[in-house]
Amino acid sequence: MKQELLDLIAAQLNENAVNYTVFLQFYEMPFTGAMDAQALIHEAFGANAVIGSKEEVQAEAVFPEVEESLCYAGGDGAGPADAVLRSEMFKKLIAELRGDLTQLVADSGKIERFWLQDGHPAYPVFWDFAFLFQSDEKATIVIGSSSD
Repeated sequence: MKQELLDLIAAQLNENAVNYTVFLQFYEMPFTGAMDAQALIHEAFGANAVIGSKEEVQAEAVFPEVEESLCYAGGDGAGPADAVLRSEMFKKLIAELRGDLTQLVADSGKIERFWLQDGHPAYPVFWDFAFLFQSDEKATIVIGSSSD
């Protein structure tokens, strides 16, 4: 997975949006097996980040949750531009993300969904997701949210 892809998706969703800003971030760090989820979260987000809850999830749960969030149509007076959600460019980016997440899931021995009680890098209002992927040699966090 590449941060550049997430940046392109966020830029698309932010283009002509009304009271709506998307945050997407990818963090990757070496993993020794001795670090627990909270230590990995601190490594990515700093010491003020506190996990509100976490749970192990099955591989097939990851992409549908991410896709549902990214394709959120918005509500009264807030949301992404409808033309962006229908555009071929956006659909292509989502398809590329599906491929990247599928590979990340396949390379991971453990996947956890979590939410941050404190220290979230962007305040989530409409939707948010956060996943921690662990393999033998690295830990990867994919986090996203939208706010007004």
